Amino acid sequence: MNTLEKTASSLASGPRCRRTDMSRRARALAGFPGWAVTLVLLAWSCAAGRPAAGEAGDGARVLRGPADIRGSITRLDDRQLLVEENPGEETGSPKAWVRLTATTEILDAAGKSLGVTDLRKGQIVAVWFDGPAAESYPLQAKARTIVVEGGSRP
Repeated sequence: MNTLEKTASSLASGPRCRRTDMSRRARALAGFPGWAVTLVLLAWSCAAGRPAAGEAGDGARVLRGPADIRGSITRLDDRQLLVEENPGEETGSPKAWVRLTATTEILDAAGKSLGVTDLRKGQIVAVWFDGPAAESYPLQAKARTIVVEGGSRP
């Protein structure tokens, strides 16, 4: 084999090895953006969490997502209240025992802060839960936000 053939042979084999190495690296890196995007989306979805009260840029309250239960307060004490969607129905309609905590936010329909003493039997409220609800009947959950929407239902 002469020098020209050796050079041609080495040039032919050299790029193939490099191409193989590069293709392995490219394949390894090609999976990275997919994993990165997946992790970012997963972190974002976890941060979104359950619906919650927040502050809008102009200071107005913003509630995200539908309430976990909306109905009339049928029983009430200083630590919990029973909210029933249809108080006249004994079974079947949504009902929840809602536990009040120091972090429970109570608002009127305009977004003004209220206290536990402002809650009354018969008021219509929307409630957002904080964490999971015990799947009993009625449901049992801790309240994150309670919005008093009005007086009693007709």
